[in-house]
Amino acid sequence: MTPTSGRMTYVRSFTPRAGGQHQVVLRISSPDGGTIRFHDIKLIEGGQDSPVFSPESIALHEVLYQDLRGGKTVADPLPVMNQAHSIMVPAKQTRQVWLSLSTGSLPPGRYRGSLAITPMDATLPGKSAPIEIDILPVRLPDRMPINVFNWDYAKDEHYVRDLVAHRNNTFLLSTGCRMSFDAQGNPKAPVDWRGYDGLLQVKLRHAREQGGIILFSYGIIRDFHNGPATSHGWEFMSEPWQRAFKAWVIEFERHLRDDIGMGHEEYAVQLWDEATGQNAALTVQAGEFMRGFAPKMRTCMDGAQNLAEVRALDPVIDLWIPHMTTLYSHAEKTELRALYRQLSERGEPVWTYTCSTEMKALDPLDYYRLKEWRVWDLGLEGSCYWAYNSWRGDPWNDFDGEIADCGTIYDGQTGPISSRRWEATLEGRDDYLTMHTLREAARRAGKETGDTVAALIGSIVAETIASPRDLELFGRQRARLLEATRRHCAAHIPSLTAPPSFSYAGGAVTCSWAADQPTAGCLYYRVSGDAEFSTLDFDMAAKHRGVTAPMLSGRNIEWYLLYWNEDGGMAAEVSGLSQSGWFVTG
Repeated sequence: MTPTSGRMTYVRSFTPRAGGQHQVVLRISSPDGGTIRFHDIKLIEGGQDSPVFSPESIALHEVLYQDLRGGKTVADPLPVMNQAHSIMVPAKQTRQVWLSLSTGSLPPGRYRGSLAITPMDATLPGKSAPIEIDILPVRLPDRMPINVFNWDYAKDEHYVRDLVAHRNNTFLLSTGCRMSFDAQGNPKAPVDWRGYDGLLQVKLRHAREQGGIILFSYGIIRDFHNGPATSHGWEFMSEPWQRAFKAWVIEFERHLRDDIGMGHEEYAVQLWDEATGQNAALTVQAGEFMRGFAPKMRTCMDGAQNLAEVRALDPVIDLWIPHMTTLYSHAEKTELRALYRQLSERGEPVWTYTCSTEMKALDPLDYYRLKEWRVWDLGLEGSCYWAYNSWRGDPWNDFDGEIADCGTIYDGQTGPISSRRWEATLEGRDDYLTMHTLREAARRAGKETGDTVAALIGSIVAETIASPRDLELFGRQRARLLEATRRHCAAHIPSLTAPPSFSYAGGAVTCSWAADQPTAGCLYYRVSGDAEFSTLDFDMAAKHRGVTAPMLSGRNIEWYLLYWNEDGGMAAEVSGLSQSGWFVTG
């Protein structure tokens, strides 16, 4: 497990197989029924006197069951367990517990711990499940190197933060027309953007932080034609249609540029959702018209177009999102892959997506975790799927809408509740980051090493996606990936030439340190007794100096430092976790 590989779970002995981890849970069966409590969890690196990292690295979730329209019952929602860490197990039934490990702040090393399991019955013995975790000395990048997008209908920033936590860097806003017109297509009043801009500004802030964009969907041409144009009875591309559409697009682009401050590189606008056949022809016609007055607006197209349709659409499209099935199963798949490769080389990014209903019944490994593995196999620049939360009623009830609920999360009182499928999505994205980190480290080692490692990754991916539901095979292949990552990315672990030194002035602490090669790092620090660590980040350099947030004098400061090189090879300095290594302010 790499230090930023997100949350993983273990079963039975809680000991992961050599070099690999699996999405499994602890299953508790009770022939008589009763309440079981899980408690006393901590992670210790090394022996009993070594640093303890707890409890923020660990979370317990109760796995709930969902009855589905298709007749299946799945264990899917993952609400955080109650504060008592107790669950009721009905007689002759089974309950599952999901253990989440957030490893981003853990130094590399081997950790041991245990999970105490206590029945609320004095006649029954308690049990203890051992936990062993191996954190590789490899740091994954904070950002995805490709665009990652789910069609989302985030209710507020709690949902946007959840998307970011699952490595989304690109976010959805609607292209629905907000302008009103008279019968001749003239705007009747200024557009009121107040109800639109709140989430736009939130999503834009996160997109900028994560290096992504805003994707406006489901089609500025489609939504205009099916909306105001239809309500007024205008024929497609008639004079009032053109007059109104031009006014709307110009105002839309002006608002993004002048009011919001967005550059054209920060967004793309879908023209018509999944346009094929007649809709593709309409898109070409209106798209050429739009190019005349909005030539800098970046446009995009998703769908399962055939070869002729892609070629016809090309003059009006800048970003492509073909359906993944067309690249693997379409009769023209070879020609389509070649054409999209040409478009990408010409500067038109190519992503890919999937779109399925009955999402709760889809296989977590095949459909969710291996999505980024297939993106790697295809060599594309973005990974997407519909949908994050396109619910058809209550997401907890699969039977109250016209179709099954489409999404990977459930609605909670204060924000989203995750699922096994959403966590599988996160882990697939971490797998992609691992492949990317390994490939880039190998390339820096020289062409021969780079070619050898690229071939290794290619074979791992090809063999895995050829048998996408073989868990045993997946475990072995991921073990190969992790071992190669350890061998190449951790080949030259940095060493400190000047360990962290501290000084206190002006109500803040200055930390200085240096390494034997360019490194980035993160200092974790807190006043002794505080519950949470604060962080101080250091950019890639040979020597470092940074200043903490304001702190009172006369305080004992606990600290530890994680630092890593360009390849991701990571080391830690943890002497500040013992009293002899604390720094005293003032």
